[in-house]
Amino acid sequence: MDDEKLEEKEAAYMLAVEYLEALAFVCQLRLQKRDFTLDECEQDVLALWKHDKAAFESARELLFGKPIVGLLSSTGDNSFRFSHLTLQEYLAAKCAVRVYSCDFQQFLSGKNSTN
Repeated sequence: MDDEKLEEKEAAYMLAVEYLEALAFVCQLRLQKRDFTLDECEQDVLALWKHDKAAFESARELLFGKPIVGLLSSTGDNSFRFSHLTLQEYLAAKCAVRVYSCDFQQFLSGKNSTN
């Protein structure tokens, strides 16, 4: 595989991880639930998303069109959950740090840094 293809693949995986972080944040802290559908989370995840809509769709396709084994589980009826609650909590914390940095008051108010 040439360097350009490898860089594209790595970039796609990094966006997928960022999508997972935002999704975990929404599930853990906003919805406060373990099982979720993509439709119920989409608007909140997009609000945290720092990239264009095409990157969002690409990350979503990578995660749900061609699932990465072990990260997410289907629970039926178009619902999913993180395979391990600890993984969900960790990714939610990473998203909170990325979005809110050190602004604890902003985090508590529920407003992201792009509002």
